[in-house]
Amino acid sequence: MRPHSAAPLRLVAILWTVAWAVILAVLAAPGVADDTPDHELRLWKDASGSFQVRAKLIERTDEAVRLRKTDGKEISVPLAKLSQADQEYVDKATAPKPVIEVPERERRGLRRGDPSKSAGANKPLPDTGRSIDPGIDPVTGDFEPDPHNFVAVAELGSVPVCDTDAYDAVSAPKPADAACSKVLVSVGRHVITQPNDAKGRIYLVDWKQRRADPVWEVGKKLELLDHDPDSGRSVFTEGMDGLGRGGEIVVAEGLATGEGKILFRRTL
Repeated sequence: MRPHSAAPLRLVAILWTVAWAVILAVLAAPGVADDTPDHELRLWKDASGSFQVRAKLIERTDEAVRLRKTDGKEISVPLAKLSQADQEYVDKATAPKPVIEVPERERRGLRRGDPSKSAGANKPLPDTGRSIDPGIDPVTGDFEPDPHNFVAVAELGSVPVCDTDAYDAVSAPKPADAACSKVLVSVGRHVITQPNDAKGRIYLVDWKQRRADPVWEVGKKLELLDHDPDSGRSVFTEGMDGLGRGGEIVVAEGLATGEGKILFRRTL
């Protein structure tokens, strides 16, 4: 039996080596990795018609253009020496793109239409019943400063209100009486992924008794903004989302006594 000849195997190995060498040479050749602007490969001519080259526009300056030929080499040609057709192509290819004006998007999340009617639109704001015009009314007598009734403030301490987490917004405490022995504080909850879990409460915190009782509760986010101890009126928001949009502003009275009722409500 004759042994197989190794010549065909050597020939195959040589052919594979040559093929890989050609592939690597093509990949490494200049101009293959093209990161230049997307201009077409075209035939360029000079003004006299005696010179022409197939190349791609790479860059334009005030006086010349830079072209990349099919072999990857780059040349610079003065603009004045190009044919009229080539100069027009350069002007068109390098002209600044027009600015597209995008219309301003409408604000979302806000209600349209007429504002809702207020429950307290016809009620006067609380005042002292006395008004003067400094520009007309004469000043008679000596200036009388407002009386100050200093009342001892309750001792410092802490009162547990309720369990909270990162999704609960707790308001600053608002004095419910002149002595600051009681304060009002709100806890509002709103989770974007769990809208049904939204809720809000206002608590009346008694420093002396060291207890907190809920005096207002709704099934949406709530935030207490302020409370006036003299009139017993409070202002707060209901129904705002996690970004502070939408909802309603509410004025109520009687929260400090646990008998709250709405005086005013307006959609934001």
